[in-house]
Amino acid sequence: MPTYSIPLKEAPGWVDNKLRIAIREGALRGLYSAALRMVQEVQVRIIPKLVPVPTQRGIYKAGWKAGRTSDGAWYGNSTPYAGIVEYGVPAGRVKVGAAMIAALTEWVLIKGFASGLAEAKHVAWAVATRMAANLTVDGQRRAGGGQGIFKGTGLRVMEKANERIVKIAEEEVAREVERALGGA
Repeated sequence: MPTYSIPLKEAPGWVDNKLRIAIREGALRGLYSAALRMVQEVQVRIIPKLVPVPTQRGIYKAGWKAGRTSDGAWYGNSTPYAGIVEYGVPAGRVKVGAAMIAALTEWVLIKGFASGLAEAKHVAWAVATRMAANLTVDGQRRAGGGQGIFKGTGLRVMEKANERIVKIAEEEVAREVERALGGA
């Protein structure tokens, strides 16, 4: 932190005009910088370590964004399935249907878990059955595997990221306040 020498009679004006403004502007820039670092933390450190890694085309990973607000900053992911990745879906809430099988078939093909469309549909059906607590086939109710989606609890990406937010915000705000005071 820089050192300043000012006459005592100028201290109230300096604190009000220089210090207050530098702290506010530095804190706002520092919080935004921290939000940007958190996006990087999620994309580079957290997501690659997850099992299973929530990537198909990289849309979820690329969906992490940061932004400014009037009094700080934010970071998050607003992709349509971010909530499913974060919190999972309990087995009892998994509803197996044609749309789910079609989406899973596409996923199976992209991941290379099957060599053709027919095999991919069989694998997709097996995955869907494993996720659901129960399902109806030809009017018959059957038990499923009860695993849910992401084990019904989710991967908790934001929670993992938030374990580092305080340290990162402190570093970024301190650096930006110092810069605003002319120390960098």
